[in-house]
Amino acid sequence: LGRKRVAMLTAAGFTVATFLMASMPGYVRWGYVAPAVLIALRAVAGIFLGGGYAAPIPLALERSPKPLRGLVVGIIAAAAPAAMLFMNGSQFVLLHFISAVEYALWGWRILFYFGGVLGIVYLYYYSRVPELDKVYLLRKGDAPKQPLWELLSSREHRKTLGQVLLMTSGYWIAAQMTVSFTPSLLIGYL
Repeated sequence: LGRKRVAMLTAAGFTVATFLMASMPGYVRWGYVAPAVLIALRAVAGIFLGGGYAAPIPLALERSPKPLRGLVVGIIAAAAPAAMLFMNGSQFVLLHFISAVEYALWGWRILFYFGGVLGIVYLYYYSRVPELDKVYLLRKGDAPKQPLWELLSSREHRKTLGQVLLMTSGYWIAAQMTVSFTPSLLIGYL
């Protein structure tokens, strides 16, 4: 399909799901159906967001200047923990200005609407990013038939694969520590 098209499809999917979550009726109107629909929409948004890793990240890396690719990778790696901090900070600020009851009734929707607006910005940005050459996308016969075998059988590729696995493992361990321990620290000590 091409990376740009996949980026646009995944962005449209999670943007629509986010706006639907922000706009759906609450428990008072729908009863137990409301949390079920919210969970289903969160799952759908998560699938689209997860699919967003397949195309937009490589597209961003391919389109960034070579000297800045390390910085781009660092920003991408920091995005998930930064988003968590931003969401928690936003919730903290909202709860400072509105009561917990108001937050439960309508205040939580503000962050979902904001996420939907960010999805529109994302769509606009990626609509302006050029796709790779069409010739590249059409070269089906030139690609190796078993890229996994080529990756594992070449000494040069094995070394690169090892480096990538080491770096991504370190990233995921660091991200998991942030996700796992931050709530405990906030609840227990702060």
